[in-house]
Amino acid sequence: MCSARDRFRLDAAKPEYQREKYGRDVEWDDVFVSEIRRGLNACKIMACFVPYHLCNNQSVNNLITQAGQMRLSGVPNDAIKALNPIACVILGPVIQKFLYPSLRKLGIPFGPIARMTWAFITMSASMALAAGIQKLIYTRGPCYDQPLVCPDSDRGSIPNNVSVWVQSPIFFPLGCAEILGFTTLSEYAYAEAPENMRTLVQALGQTAAGVGSALGMAVSPLSDNPQVLYLYSGLAAVMILVASTFWLVFRKHDRNYY
Repeated sequence: MCSARDRFRLDAAKPEYQREKYGRDVEWDDVFVSEIRRGLNACKIMACFVPYHLCNNQSVNNLITQAGQMRLSGVPNDAIKALNPIACVILGPVIQKFLYPSLRKLGIPFGPIARMTWAFITMSASMALAAGIQKLIYTRGPCYDQPLVCPDSDRGSIPNNVSVWVQSPIFFPLGCAEILGFTTLSEYAYAEAPENMRTLVQALGQTAAGVGSALGMAVSPLSDNPQVLYLYSGLAAVMILVASTFWLVFRKHDRNYY
């Protein structure tokens, strides 16, 4: 309430400000106000992950459908996404043991905000790869931009002539995005949020995931062929925009880590 009366400036809630402007003493101190500021900052960062969740969810819906439009050679179309956790297992130690120490030795700042920014960029790369592969599918017969539904598909039994393993590269930038994004976000939220706000911040993180899923349902009409190509391209562009905005708004918070 104290900050709301002064255009939601948290500095207005500090005891000294309240004493000077309103002539009253409050029960909290400057440390409490600073903790609230850090907690709200963590909440704002959580909210920025809504489009990230929307993109990440493509691995359990549209990318499975995409795999089904390609030549499977006995591999189930929902098995190829197992490359995602495999990529995380491979890339996790590489990033933790080699990338981070190497950047520190070179004096290159790579704090949590920079890591999450690169998570958005690599997520954009995975969506761009998905768009490129979808375009490749549309260039191959027998059904071109209408996979499995044209008469030449023999009632959906003949996919377009592209190997499903072409989809493999998508899951490596996706895994990198999960390591740089989810892991860093959890660490940052736990470190920044005051102890009495950690549950709230984590709950907001789950809310962001839920909103991302709701957005996925909202854009589901674009999941049909050939519109899904525009969906992947649009998501790639959105994540670049989110990465740029996120870095410009929050990069100052990385200074606390050096």
